[in-house]
Amino acid sequence: MVNKRKHNLVSTDVGSTSRSPKRKGICKNYVHAGPAYLETLGQTHGGWIFGAIAEIVDNSKDARATKLDVSVEYHHSDIHGEKIPMLALIDDGHGMSHDELLVMLSLGNKKFHEDDRERIERTSEYNLVIMSKFSPFNEYFIGGKFALFGENGQGRLGTQVYIWNLEKSGSDFSLEWHRSNNGDDIVIRSRRTRQRPGQLAQKVPLDYSLRAYLEVIFLDPRMKIFIQGSLVKSRLVAKSLDKTKIIDGYILGKPVHLILGHCKQEWERMNSGIFLYWHGRLIEAYKRVGGMVQHPENSRGVIGVVDVTDRVSDRDMVNNTKQTFQEWESYAELEDWLGGMLDKYCNENSEASEGGSSAGRNTTSTSNVGPKLPAVEKAPRCSRRWSTSTVRTQGSKDDSS
Repeated sequence: MVNKRKHNLVSTDVGSTSRSPKRKGICKNYVHAGPAYLETLGQTHGGWIFGAIAEIVDNSKDARATKLDVSVEYHHSDIHGEKIPMLALIDDGHGMSHDELLVMLSLGNKKFHEDDRERIERTSEYNLVIMSKFSPFNEYFIGGKFALFGENGQGRLGTQVYIWNLEKSGSDFSLEWHRSNNGDDIVIRSRRTRQRPGQLAQKVPLDYSLRAYLEVIFLDPRMKIFIQGSLVKSRLVAKSLDKTKIIDGYILGKPVHLILGHCKQEWERMNSGIFLYWHGRLIEAYKRVGGMVQHPENSRGVIGVVDVTDRVSDRDMVNNTKQTFQEWESYAELEDWLGGMLDKYCNENSEASEGGSSAGRNTTSTSNVGPKLPAVEKAPRCSRRWSTSTVRTQGSKDDSS
Protein backbone atom coordinates (compact mmCIF):
# COMPACT_ATOMS: atom_id res chain seq x y z
CA MET A 1 0.00 0.00 0.00
CA VAL A 2 1.30 3.43 -0.92
CA ASN A 3 -0.23 6.42 0.82
CA LYS A 4 0.47 10.12 0.75
CA ARG A 5 -0.86 12.89 2.90
CA LYS A 6 1.35 15.95 2.85
CA HIS A 7 4.81 14.30 2.97
CA ASN A 8 3.84 10.96 4.47
CA LEU A 9 4.65 7.67 2.75
CA VAL A 10 4.36 4.09 3.81
CA SER A 11 4.73 0.94 1.73
CA THR A 12 3.52 -2.46 2.75
CA ASP A 13 1.52 -5.41 1.60
CA VAL A 14 -1.46 -5.13 3.92
CA GLY A 15 -2.84 -8.44 5.01
CA SER A 16 0.35 -10.42 4.36
CA THR A 17 0.99 -12.82 7.18
CA SER A 18 3.13 -15.88 7.23
CA ARG A 19 4.37 -18.56 9.52
CA SER A 20 7.72 -20.13 9.92
CA PRO A 21 8.13 -23.89 9.47
CA LYS A 22 7.03 -25.84 12.53
CA ARG A 23 9.71 -26.60 15.03
CA LYS A 24 8.99 -29.20 17.68
CA GLY A 25 5.25 -28.73 17.23
CA ILE A 26 5.37 -24.92 17.68
CA CYS A 27 4.25 -22.63 14.87
CA LYS A 28 5.42 -19.01 15.13
CA ASN A 29 3.01 -16.19 14.34
CA TYR A 30 4.85 -13.24 12.86
CA VAL A 31 2.37 -10.37 12.79
CA HIS A 32 0.82 -9.02 15.99
CA ALA A 33 -2.95 -8.39 15.86
CA GLY A 34 -5.42 -7.02 18.39
CA PRO A 35 -8.62 -8.79 19.54
CA ALA A 36 -10.83 -6.39 17.54
CA TYR A 37 -8.99 -7.36 14.35
CA LEU A 38 -9.45 -11.05 15.05
CA GLU A 39 -13.15 -10.46 15.75
CA THR A 40 -13.51 -8.76 12.38
CA LEU A 41 -11.90 -11.75 10.67
CA GLY A 42 -14.83 -13.81 11.95
CA GLN A 43 -16.95 -12.07 9.31
CA THR A 44 -14.77 -12.26 6.22
CA HIS A 45 -15.33 -11.60 2.54
CA GLY A 46 -14.22 -15.12 1.65
CA GLY A 47 -17.58 -15.94 0.10
CA TRP A 48 -17.56 -12.99 -2.33
CA ILE A 49 -14.40 -11.13 -3.31
CA PHE A 50 -16.26 -8.04 -4.55
CA GLY A 51 -17.32 -7.38 -0.97
CA ALA A 52 -13.67 -6.78 -0.06
CA ILE A 53 -13.16 -4.54 -3.09
CA ALA A 54 -16.27 -2.57 -2.09
CA GLU A 55 -14.65 -1.80 1.28
CA ILE A 56 -11.71 -0.15 -0.50
CA VAL A 57 -14.10 1.74 -2.79
CA ASP A 58 -15.93 2.90 0.35
CA ASN A 59 -12.68 4.13 1.88
CA SER A 60 -11.93 6.15 -1.24
CA LYS A 61 -15.36 7.75 -1.10
CA ASP A 62 -14.89 8.57 2.61
CA ALA A 63 -11.55 10.19 1.72
CA ARG A 64 -13.47 12.47 -0.67
CA ALA A 65 -11.79 11.08 -3.73
CA THR A 66 -13.12 12.30 -7.07
CA LYS A 67 -11.54 9.47 -9.06
CA LEU A 68 -10.76 5.81 -8.44
CA ASP A 69 -8.88 3.55 -10.86
CA VAL A 70 -9.34 -0.23 -10.48
CA SER A 71 -7.15 -2.42 -12.68
CA VAL A 72 -5.03 -5.53 -12.85
CA GLU A 73 -1.32 -4.86 -13.37
CA TYR A 74 1.57 -7.23 -13.95
CA HIS A 75 4.82 -6.65 -12.06
CA HIS A 76 7.98 -8.70 -11.69
CA SER A 77 8.36 -10.37 -8.29
CA ASP A 78 11.82 -11.36 -7.07
CA ILE A 79 10.19 -13.83 -4.69
CA HIS A 80 8.24 -15.56 -7.47
CA GLY A 81 10.91 -15.06 -10.12
CA GLU A 82 8.33 -13.96 -12.68
CA LYS A 83 5.69 -11.35 -13.41
CA ILE A 84 2.60 -11.68 -11.23
CA PRO A 85 -0.82 -10.01 -11.53
CA MET A 86 -1.83 -7.54 -8.85
CA LEU A 87 -5.16 -5.85 -8.29
CA ALA A 88 -4.49 -2.11 -8.10
CA LEU A 89 -6.85 0.52 -6.63
CA ILE A 90 -5.62 4.11 -6.88
CA ASP A 91 -7.58 7.18 -5.74
CA ASP A 92 -7.02 10.91 -5.37
CA GLY A 93 -8.51 11.25 -1.87
CA HIS A 94 -6.89 12.95 1.10
CA GLY A 95 -4.96 9.86 2.18
CA MET A 96 -4.20 9.11 5.83
CA SER A 97 -2.42 10.96 8.58
CA HIS A 98 0.60 9.53 10.38
CA ASP A 99 -1.53 8.51 13.36
CA GLU A 100 -4.13 6.85 11.12
CA LEU A 101 -1.40 4.84 9.43
CA LEU A 102 -0.06 3.66 12.75
CA VAL A 103 -3.51 2.55 13.86
CA MET A 104 -4.02 0.69 10.57
CA LEU A 105 -0.67 -1.10 10.86
CA SER A 106 -1.35 -2.07 14.47
CA LEU A 107 -4.11 -4.39 13.14
CA GLY A 108 -6.91 -4.06 15.62
CA ASN A 109 -6.87 -0.64 17.28
CA LYS A 110 -9.86 1.49 16.33
CA LYS A 111 -8.70 4.75 17.92
CA PHE A 112 -5.47 6.39 18.97
CA HIS A 113 -5.45 6.82 22.73
CA GLU A 114 -2.53 8.83 24.06
CA ASP A 115 -1.91 6.24 26.76
CA ASP A 116 -1.46 3.59 24.06
CA ARG A 117 0.68 5.65 21.69
CA GLU A 118 3.99 4.03 22.57
CA ARG A 119 2.54 0.51 22.36
CA ILE A 120 0.79 1.21 19.04
CA GLU A 121 3.93 2.74 17.55
CA ARG A 122 5.99 -0.28 18.62
CA THR A 123 3.44 -2.74 17.22
CA SER A 124 3.07 -0.83 13.95
CA GLU A 125 6.80 -0.60 13.32
CA TYR A 126 7.24 -4.29 14.12
CA ASN A 127 4.40 -5.32 11.78
CA LEU A 128 5.70 -3.12 8.99
CA VAL A 129 9.17 -4.70 9.13
CA ILE A 130 7.69 -8.21 9.13
CA MET A 131 5.31 -7.46 6.27
CA SER A 132 8.11 -6.07 4.13
CA LYS A 133 9.98 -9.37 4.43
CA PHE A 134 7.13 -11.25 2.74
CA SER A 135 6.20 -8.55 0.25
CA PRO A 136 7.12 -8.98 -3.45
CA PHE A 137 7.72 -5.23 -3.69
CA ASN A 138 11.15 -3.64 -3.60
CA GLU A 139 12.30 -0.05 -3.24
CA TYR A 140 12.22 0.46 -7.02
CA PHE A 141 8.57 -0.55 -7.21
CA ILE A 142 7.65 1.68 -4.28
CA GLY A 143 9.62 4.60 -5.70
CA GLY A 144 7.91 4.28 -9.06
CA LYS A 145 4.46 4.20 -7.49
CA PHE A 146 5.28 7.11 -5.23
CA ALA A 147 6.14 9.12 -8.34
CA LEU A 148 2.49 8.83 -9.42
CA PHE A 149 1.65 11.38 -6.73
CA GLY A 150 3.75 13.97 -8.54
CA GLU A 151 2.57 13.39 -12.12
CA ASN A 152 2.17 16.43 -14.39
CA GLY A 153 4.28 18.50 -12.00
CA GLN A 154 1.47 18.68 -9.45
CA GLY A 155 1.65 17.44 -5.88
CA ARG A 156 -1.18 14.93 -5.45
CA LEU A 157 -2.70 13.33 -2.41
CA GLY A 158 -4.25 9.90 -2.45
CA THR A 159 -3.88 6.23 -1.66
CA GLN A 160 -2.66 3.32 -3.73
CA VAL A 161 -3.59 -0.24 -2.74
CA TYR A 162 -1.97 -3.25 -4.41
CA ILE A 163 -3.26 -6.77 -3.73
CA TRP A 164 -1.06 -9.64 -4.78
CA ASN A 165 -1.15 -13.43 -4.42
CA LEU A 166 -4.55 -13.53 -6.15
CA GLU A 167 -6.47 -16.75 -5.63
CA LYS A 168 -6.17 -19.47 -8.23
CA SER A 169 -8.62 -22.15 -9.30
CA GLY A 170 -6.49 -24.83 -10.88
CA SER A 171 -4.09 -23.18 -13.31
CA ASP A 172 -6.30 -20.11 -13.79
CA PHE A 173 -6.93 -17.17 -11.50
CA SER A 174 -10.37 -16.92 -9.88
CA LEU A 175 -10.64 -13.44 -11.38
CA GLU A 176 -10.34 -12.68 -15.06
CA TRP A 177 -9.97 -9.33 -16.76
CA HIS A 178 -10.93 -8.64 -20.33
CA ARG A 179 -12.35 -6.16 -22.82
CA SER A 180 -15.95 -6.23 -24.00
CA ASN A 181 -18.44 -4.13 -25.95
CA ASN A 182 -19.86 -2.90 -22.64
CA GLY A 183 -16.49 -1.70 -21.39
CA ASP A 184 -13.49 -3.33 -19.76
CA ASP A 185 -14.37 -5.49 -16.79
CA ILE A 186 -13.03 -7.66 -14.00
CA VAL A 187 -15.20 -10.71 -13.44
CA ILE A 188 -15.32 -13.78 -11.22
CA ARG A 189 -14.34 -16.60 -13.57
CA SER A 190 -16.99 -19.05 -12.35
CA ARG A 191 -19.78 -16.50 -13.03
CA ARG A 192 -21.68 -18.16 -10.23
CA THR A 193 -24.96 -16.62 -9.10
CA ARG A 194 -25.25 -16.06 -5.35
CA GLN A 195 -28.04 -18.03 -3.74
CA ARG A 196 -31.07 -16.13 -2.46
CA PRO A 197 -34.48 -17.35 -1.20
CA GLY A 198 -36.92 -17.70 -4.08
CA GLN A 199 -34.14 -17.45 -6.65
CA LEU A 200 -35.31 -18.06 -10.24
CA ALA A 201 -32.69 -16.11 -12.18
CA GLN A 202 -29.77 -18.07 -13.58
CA LYS A 203 -27.93 -14.93 -14.68
CA VAL A 204 -27.26 -12.08 -12.24
CA PRO A 205 -24.33 -9.99 -13.62
CA LEU A 206 -24.08 -7.99 -10.39
CA ASP A 207 -22.90 -11.19 -8.65
CA TYR A 208 -19.86 -11.78 -10.87
CA SER A 209 -19.19 -8.57 -12.82
CA LEU A 210 -17.33 -5.84 -10.95
CA ARG A 211 -18.56 -3.27 -13.47
CA ALA A 212 -22.21 -4.26 -12.96
CA TYR A 213 -21.74 -4.12 -9.16
CA LEU A 214 -20.02 -0.73 -9.10
CA GLU A 215 -22.71 0.72 -11.39
CA VAL A 216 -25.25 0.48 -8.55
CA ILE A 217 -23.09 0.54 -5.40
CA PHE A 218 -23.98 4.16 -4.49
CA LEU A 219 -27.33 5.94 -4.39
CA ASP A 220 -25.67 9.29 -5.00
CA PRO A 221 -22.47 8.63 -6.97
CA ARG A 222 -20.01 11.50 -6.74
CA MET A 223 -16.78 9.68 -7.54
CA LYS A 224 -15.75 8.60 -11.02
CA ILE A 225 -14.72 4.95 -11.08
CA PHE A 226 -12.64 3.42 -13.85
CA ILE A 227 -12.12 -0.30 -14.47
CA GLN A 228 -9.12 -1.13 -16.64
CA GLY A 229 -9.17 2.49 -17.76
CA SER A 230 -12.83 2.45 -18.83
CA LEU A 231 -15.33 4.70 -17.02
CA VAL A 232 -18.08 2.94 -15.06
CA LYS A 233 -21.40 4.60 -15.87
CA SER A 234 -23.42 4.79 -12.66
CA ARG A 235 -26.93 3.39 -12.90
CA LEU A 236 -29.61 4.76 -10.58
CA VAL A 237 -31.82 1.72 -10.08
CA ALA A 238 -34.98 3.72 -9.26
CA LYS A 239 -34.78 5.66 -12.52
CA SER A 240 -34.66 2.48 -14.59
CA LEU A 241 -38.14 1.43 -13.41
CA ASP A 242 -41.62 1.73 -14.95
CA LYS A 243 -45.00 1.85 -13.14
CA THR A 244 -43.18 3.38 -10.21
CA LYS A 245 -44.77 3.92 -6.81
CA ILE A 246 -43.16 5.98 -4.03
CA ILE A 247 -44.18 4.93 -0.53
CA ASP A 248 -43.38 6.96 2.60
CA GLY A 249 -44.12 5.29 5.90
CA TYR A 250 -43.05 4.85 9.50
CA ILE A 251 -41.94 1.75 11.35
CA LEU A 252 -41.79 2.11 15.13
CA GLY A 253 -41.61 5.87 14.70
CA LYS A 254 -38.79 5.89 12.16
CA PRO A 255 -39.31 7.01 8.54
CA VAL A 256 -38.93 4.68 5.56
CA HIS A 257 -38.87 5.82 1.94
CA LEU A 258 -39.49 3.01 -0.55
CA ILE A 259 -39.63 3.07 -4.36
CA LEU A 260 -41.21 0.12 -6.18
CA GLY A 261 -41.49 -0.48 -9.92
CA HIS A 262 -41.14 -2.89 -12.85
CA CYS A 263 -38.11 -3.43 -15.06
CA LYS A 264 -38.25 -5.32 -18.33
CA GLN A 265 -34.59 -6.38 -18.16
CA GLU A 266 -35.05 -7.98 -14.73
CA TRP A 267 -38.30 -9.58 -15.94
CA GLU A 268 -36.44 -11.18 -18.84
CA ARG A 269 -33.84 -12.51 -16.38
CA MET A 270 -36.65 -13.84 -14.14
CA ASN A 271 -35.31 -11.66 -11.36
CA SER A 272 -36.81 -9.45 -8.65
CA GLY A 273 -36.09 -8.07 -5.20
CA ILE A 274 -35.32 -5.05 -3.04
CA PHE A 275 -32.07 -3.05 -3.18
CA LEU A 276 -31.28 -2.02 0.40
CA TYR A 277 -28.89 0.90 0.86
CA TRP A 278 -27.36 2.16 4.10
CA HIS A 279 -25.80 5.64 4.16
CA GLY A 280 -26.12 5.57 0.38
CA ARG A 281 -24.07 2.37 0.01
CA LEU A 282 -25.61 -0.86 -1.33
CA ILE A 283 -25.76 -3.53 1.38
CA GLU A 284 -28.13 -6.13 -0.09
CA ALA A 285 -29.29 -6.54 -3.69
CA TYR A 286 -32.37 -8.50 -4.80
CA LYS A 287 -33.53 -9.03 -1.22
CA ARG A 288 -36.62 -11.24 -1.31
CA VAL A 289 -39.50 -10.18 0.95
CA GLY A 290 -43.19 -11.05 1.25
CA GLY A 291 -44.59 -13.24 -1.53
CA MET A 292 -41.27 -13.10 -3.39
CA VAL A 293 -39.91 -15.85 -1.17
CA GLN A 294 -42.50 -18.57 -1.75
CA HIS A 295 -43.98 -17.42 -5.08
CA PRO A 296 -41.26 -15.45 -6.89
CA GLU A 297 -42.99 -15.90 -10.25
CA ASN A 298 -45.78 -13.57 -9.09
CA SER A 299 -43.38 -10.65 -8.55
CA ARG A 300 -41.17 -11.30 -11.56
CA GLY A 301 -39.54 -8.07 -12.73
CA VAL A 302 -40.54 -6.08 -9.61
CA ILE A 303 -37.65 -4.09 -8.11
CA GLY A 304 -37.59 -1.97 -4.97
CA VAL A 305 -35.11 0.64 -3.72
CA VAL A 306 -34.87 1.79 -0.10
CA ASP A 307 -32.26 3.56 2.01
CA VAL A 308 -32.59 2.23 5.56
CA THR A 309 -30.17 4.64 7.24
CA ASP A 310 -32.88 6.13 9.47
CA ARG A 311 -34.30 2.71 10.23
CA VAL A 312 -30.96 0.97 10.83
CA SER A 313 -29.03 3.73 12.60
CA ASP A 314 -26.93 1.42 14.76
CA ARG A 315 -23.62 0.44 13.10
CA ASP A 316 -23.76 -2.89 14.92
CA MET A 317 -26.86 -3.84 12.92
CA VAL A 318 -24.78 -4.02 9.74
CA ASN A 319 -22.52 -7.03 9.30
CA ASN A 320 -18.78 -6.24 9.23
CA THR A 321 -18.67 -7.27 5.57
CA LYS A 322 -21.38 -4.68 4.80
CA GLN A 323 -23.15 -7.31 2.71
CA THR A 324 -25.97 -8.22 5.12
CA PHE A 325 -27.81 -6.91 8.17
CA GLN A 326 -27.86 -8.53 11.58
CA GLU A 327 -31.07 -10.45 12.20
CA TRP A 328 -32.34 -8.17 14.96
CA GLU A 329 -36.00 -7.65 15.81
CA SER A 330 -36.01 -4.14 14.34
CA TYR A 331 -34.69 -5.49 11.05
CA ALA A 332 -37.40 -8.17 11.06
CA GLU A 333 -39.97 -5.37 11.42
CA LEU A 334 -38.48 -3.70 8.36
CA GLU A 335 -38.66 -6.93 6.36
CA ASP A 336 -42.32 -7.38 7.30
CA TRP A 337 -43.16 -3.83 6.25
CA LEU A 338 -41.32 -4.20 2.94
CA GLY A 339 -43.10 -7.51 2.32
CA GLY A 340 -46.50 -5.93 2.93
CA MET A 341 -45.80 -3.02 0.59
CA LEU A 342 -44.43 -5.35 -2.09
CA ASP A 343 -47.43 -7.68 -1.98
CA LYS A 344 -49.89 -4.80 -2.19
CA TYR A 345 -48.01 -3.31 -5.11
CA CYS A 346 -48.10 -6.62 -7.00
CA ASN A 347 -51.83 -7.08 -6.29
CA GLU A 348 -52.74 -3.56 -7.37
CA ASN A 349 -50.75 -3.72 -10.59
CA SER A 350 -52.18 -7.12 -11.47
CA GLU A 351 -55.72 -5.78 -10.92
CA ALA A 352 -54.97 -2.70 -13.03
CA SER A 353 -53.75 -4.88 -15.89
CA GLU A 354 -57.09 -6.73 -15.81
CA GLY A 355 -59.08 -3.50 -16.26
CA GLY A 356 -59.15 -2.22 -12.69
CA SER A 357 -57.59 0.98 -11.46
CA SER A 358 -55.23 1.34 -8.54
CA ALA A 359 -55.02 5.13 -8.68
CA GLY A 360 -55.68 7.00 -5.46
CA ARG A 361 -55.35 4.02 -3.13
CA ASN A 362 -53.53 4.42 0.18
CA THR A 363 -51.17 1.72 1.38
CA THR A 364 -51.63 1.28 5.12
CA SER A 365 -50.56 -2.27 5.90
CA THR A 366 -47.27 -2.86 7.71
CA SER A 367 -47.54 -6.64 7.85
CA ASN A 368 -46.81 -9.38 5.39
CA VAL A 369 -50.08 -9.92 3.54
CA GLY A 370 -48.99 -13.24 2.09
CA PRO A 371 -48.28 -14.64 -1.35
CA LYS A 372 -51.82 -14.86 -2.77
CA LEU A 373 -51.01 -13.03 -5.99
CA PRO A 374 -52.05 -13.64 -9.60
CA ALA A 375 -49.20 -14.67 -11.87
CA VAL A 376 -47.65 -11.97 -14.04
CA GLU A 377 -47.99 -12.97 -17.70
CA LYS A 378 -46.68 -9.98 -19.64
CA ALA A 379 -43.41 -8.19 -19.25
CA PRO A 380 -43.84 -4.57 -18.19
CA ARG A 381 -42.17 -2.01 -20.39
CA CYS A 382 -39.25 0.05 -19.18
CA SER A 383 -38.80 3.55 -20.54
CA ARG A 384 -37.09 6.74 -19.50
CA ARG A 385 -40.47 8.39 -19.14
CA TRP A 386 -41.54 6.36 -16.18
CA SER A 387 -44.86 7.10 -14.49
CA THR A 388 -44.81 7.74 -10.77
CA SER A 389 -47.43 7.67 -8.06
CA THR A 390 -46.79 8.69 -4.47
CA VAL A 391 -48.38 6.89 -1.53
CA ARG A 392 -47.99 7.80 2.12
CA THR A 393 -49.00 5.41 4.83
CA GLN A 394 -51.69 6.62 7.22
CA GLY A 395 -49.70 5.81 10.33
CA SER A 396 -48.08 8.52 12.43
CA LYS A 397 -44.51 8.80 13.59
CA ASP A 398 -45.52 7.18 16.83
CA ASP A 399 -47.24 4.23 15.20
CA SER A 400 -45.83 1.09 13.64
CA SER A 401 -48.26 1.54 10.73
